[in-house]
Amino acid sequence: MKISSLGVNVVPKREKGKGGSVREEIFPKYRDESIAALQESLREAQGRFNMTSGDFAPEAEAYGAPNWRVVAGNTDKGETVEVFWKVGRRSKVALFEDDNGNYVSTIRVSQGDVENVVQQMLATISSDGFQNTKEGALFHEAAIKAAMPPVNRDSFRYSREHDMYVKK
Repeated sequence: MKISSLGVNVVPKREKGKGGSVREEIFPKYRDESIAALQESLREAQGRFNMTSGDFAPEAEAYGAPNWRVVAGNTDKGETVEVFWKVGRRSKVALFEDDNGNYVSTIRVSQGDVENVVQQMLATISSDGFQNTKEGALFHEAAIKAAMPPVNRDSFRYSREHDMYVKK
């Protein structure tokens, strides 16, 4: 079979020992991962908690998603759900601000509020000016920590100019 008859663009193989992986800036990479996780969390919440949805079947659904988990069973208001901000799909980050001005990573809400909270989180992180907000700065600092190389940490330093870890 001729490759040209497939009608696709073929990606050439990388030569061994040449170059390395393409390195991405930390903020956009972790922001994109967080958006994907929030979108998945929203779909899971709609399937589990939206009673008008044809997919509503709480007993058949998982008890958590990347950005929320059920922490208490049926009460008079339904289930209690913990909703949290995460950097990508990894560590939690404190981006919810309480009335006293303190930042927390997790809040507890009733099942009926999960979808709305996740939608607002998604709107916040997706906004064009997110990086220039206080929450965006906190997210970026947490992303820098999460992106630290897992091995040979002493061989790298963070470069603000490039927004990535570079060899010393």
